[in-house]
Amino acid sequence: MAIKNPYPLEEHRTFKRTFLQQTEVTLRFTPVINDVDFRNRMLPYLKTVFNLDLTGKVDAEANHAEINSDNEQKKFVFDLNQAKFIIGPSSYNTFKETAIPMVGMLVRFIADVAEVEAIDELSVVKINIWPIKSEDAFSSFTNMIRYTFKESCVSDMLSYKFDDNPKPVRLSKTSDTTIAESVGLDAVLSAEVVSKEKVNLGLALNASARNIGINDILSDAITLNDIIYRGFIESVSENIIDFMSREKLS
Repeated sequence: MAIKNPYPLEEHRTFKRTFLQQTEVTLRFTPVINDVDFRNRMLPYLKTVFNLDLTGKVDAEANHAEINSDNEQKKFVFDLNQAKFIIGPSSYNTFKETAIPMVGMLVRFIADVAEVEAIDELSVVKINIWPIKSEDAFSSFTNMIRYTFKESCVSDMLSYKFDDNPKPVRLSKTSDTTIAESVGLDAVLSAEVVSKEKVNLGLALNASARNIGINDILSDAITLNDIIYRGFIESVSENIIDFMSREKLS
């Protein structure tokens, strides 16, 4: 059964500038094949889906494969118990346009290579990083945190004080939210003073669902991305939403 999004359906805003650094989708399943089966089924899969002919070039006991694009920030990883892809910022447009066709390729792997009818877990991960330059990051650290995130999300981080000899530091806060039965959203907010001149603020969101039939993977991936979008909107400040939405900076 497909999972349901508990949040009201809303159109995702396409921001003029984004700080999304990485998008990952992972399918985890209980393996039912051995190394030889993996290799024998993987060769025709790679030929059909990626147009890669590796006949005679792969060890008989191979149980791992990685596919990297030469001109795009895209990577596939296949193992006996999982299949995943990673997309970098230069190759990402929207989830439906960029990620969903790649999810379809993972589903094809589940059907043709793993030969399972359901997966144990589907997860969608998005990692955002805001790099900020400053003349004195130590003195403006908490203001940067307050500017980037909703204060209700980081109130405990705002009490951090540097001593008289400040050093680089990284603060983080983790939250785990149960969205529905077998569905959850994990969030990690981070604030790091890299040096006196540089601060990195981060938000990593991981939406996951368990026990999914193969026919529901595509629609459930879209729902998990919707949940991540809502988590993003509820975590970052209106300052950041406005900054990412502006046509021009003034």
